[in-house]
Amino acid sequence: MSAALDRLYAAARDFVDASPELSAFARLPADPPRGALTPSLIDAMRATFVEADIYPMYGLTEAFRSTWLDPALVAAHPTSMGRAIPHAEIL
Repeated sequence: MSAALDRLYAAARDFVDASPELSAFARLPADPPRGALTPSLIDAMRATFVEADIYPMYGLTEAFRSTWLDPALVAAHPTSMGRAIPHAEIL
């Protein structure tokens, strides 16, 4: 699954890079982001996407999310993995 998602990400990156109207405000890194959101990354996201709500979500793979954090709680708990999404159990 990861290889397919990596190819999809690369295609999206190439599309953004080839579109002047998109590349003016959106840059995707060479590799897809992995791992936890750090406080500095959250700060950078807030500075770049001023009106966006940040929904941290974590899971077992890129295809399954098991936890989420309410955007209203991100500033106070930037390293929290949040709570289980509906119908998921976190052990």
